[in-house]
Amino acid sequence: MIGLPTDFRHTGHIGAGEVAHNNAVTLNSMQNQMSSKGGYKHISPVEVQLNVIDLPNNSHTDR
Repeated sequence: MIGLPTDFRHTGHIGAGEVAHNNAVTLNSMQNQMSSKGGYKHISPVEVQLNVIDLPNNSHTDR
């Protein structure tokens, strides 16, 4: 939501508790509200591919 300077006033946070319920109606409403803040014309899903590497677990539990 980065854009030109505005008279923005911080009013609250969206935490994991609000999103954890996976309520599609709530999430859709939240997406619609947030998209109106940035001047976006539409919401498009984006596929993200990450190259990941499994790292060895070097911790020892017998200490």
